[in-house]
Amino acid sequence: MNHLGTINIETKNLRLRRFTSHDATAMYHNWASDDKVTKFLRWPTHHSVEVTQAILNEWIGFYENKAYYQWAIVLKAYGNEPIGTISVVDLDEKLNRVQIGYCLGSRWWNQGIMTEAFRAIIPFFFLQVHVNRIEARHDPKNPNSGKVMLKCGLTYEGTMRQADYSNQGVVDAAIYSLLADDFFTRPDVYEAKLKGYMAEKHMKAEHVHLEKTCHSVQEAAEAVGASPEDLVKNICLIDEHGALIVAIVKGEDRVSTSRVSKALNIERPRTATEEEILQKTGYPCGGVPSFGYEARFVIDPKVMEKDQIYSGGGSEYALVKLSSQELIKINHGVIVRARR
Repeated sequence: MNHLGTINIETKNLRLRRFTSHDATAMYHNWASDDKVTKFLRWPTHHSVEVTQAILNEWIGFYENKAYYQWAIVLKAYGNEPIGTISVVDLDEKLNRVQIGYCLGSRWWNQGIMTEAFRAIIPFFFLQVHVNRIEARHDPKNPNSGKVMLKCGLTYEGTMRQADYSNQGVVDAAIYSLLADDFFTRPDVYEAKLKGYMAEKHMKAEHVHLEKTCHSVQEAAEAVGASPEDLVKNICLIDEHGALIVAIVKGEDRVSTSRVSKALNIERPRTATEEEILQKTGYPCGGVPSFGYEARFVIDPKVMEKDQIYSGGGSEYALVKLSSQELIKINHGVIVRARR
């Protein structure tokens, strides 16, 4: 695994961050002193803020270890005060597996907060830490915890009898998991990855999700209320050294590998396979964007004739609308004739 430690993660409503020594009072009052919260947990209810402070100091000391993951859940509308926690409670390097545990102040139950927090760390663990399996478990007598796991895409695998313990004693354990293979075949994963890149680069572009896949330029244009001339396609090519070249042409045009070869002064490149496309761009064939990965980008002049264009949006269910000037700004492409 590629351990990165407890990094800051933001969602629409939440901020996941490291705990600080100043969080003890909020942690104590918001959840650690609440018997309703600790009922199905392993640790006892805190009876003083001093107990909370001591635990918090231990956690803060562990942050030096990059294999330690313990987030404070902050509701943006509530200021910078933590209202719960989500963490890795068990980690297996040989299996590339992490087990996630969480708790939330009872005042914030049934508002979708824990689901949003759990969903936020899933791409982090698969895309950046490179885990193979994310696991979570709960006491069957606490079914709401299992609902969070299902909403986050985990699969229920079964219940092990008397396989866990909590403040209730020895209890059954309902097991849920999500594998990397499951994650990387979901279109929303690639779209989220692309939207994250766009936000990071402060791109002036719009990500458009489609209700269904489109099998032609005409269908895609109709889906977004545009003309077929507004769409571009990204043809992935491989040069003699195995490097990626992306030729960007209008949707109705075809790429000339001989023109690309001449323009770049290289041997004639070949078309990339679907496996190579996914490996080198990080996106599946049919959803490859015109930016956001390492490649030599070649932009046909006809593409630059349009003020606004639509490019791949990360999956077959999405497009990105951006200006032609924004395109060349973000991918640093060269403008040469690439069409036949």
